[in-house]
Amino acid sequence: MKIIAKYYINNYKLYTEDMKLVGQIRKNLTHAKQLSVLNASGEFFVQIEQKNDHIFLNYNDGSVEDTQLQYQQCTSLLQPPMACALTLDTKWGDLSITQTPHREFEVSLEHQEIAFLTRMTGITKEIHVLDDTIPTEFFSVIFTLAFLMLHDDDIEIV
Repeated sequence: MKIIAKYYINNYKLYTEDMKLVGQIRKNLTHAKQLSVLNASGEFFVQIEQKNDHIFLNYNDGSVEDTQLQYQQCTSLLQPPMACALTLDTKWGDLSITQTPHREFEVSLEHQEIAFLTRMTGITKEIHVLDDTIPTEFFSVIFTLAFLMLHDDDIEIV
C-alpha cells in the first residue's frame, strides 16, 4: 500500500492510492515546530512539538511520549548536522525512524521494517507501507516525525 501526502496551505493531507483520506497534519501558525495530527474525520489525535533536540507527543487521551533526535557527525562547518535517527516507545511498540543522506526515511516497529518514506523534498511525499495491519493514523504520526527530522537542519535567515 502507498500513502500519498499532499501539501495544502498550512497542512498536509494523507491519502491512499485510491484517494481515500486517512489523516491530516496541521501546522501551528505561531509555533513553526508544532504540528497537530488529525484522523480522517478531522478529530484531534496528537500534538507533536519539537524543542531543540527533543520531540514531545501529546495525545488526546492525556498521555505524553518523548524522544531525542540523534545526529550524524558534523562533516561541514557551513552545514548543521543532520538528524539521522530517533527511537520512541509508542503505544504500538518500539518505533525507530532513520533518515538517509538522500533525505529518505526507513521506519521500523519492534525491529521489523514497516514502511519507508520517499520524495520527502518534493511537493507530494510518499509513504510506502510494508505492513497493512498497522492503523493508518500511526502513519500520520510517522510522517510528522519524519517531517520534523527533515527540517531540523534548516537554516533560518532573518
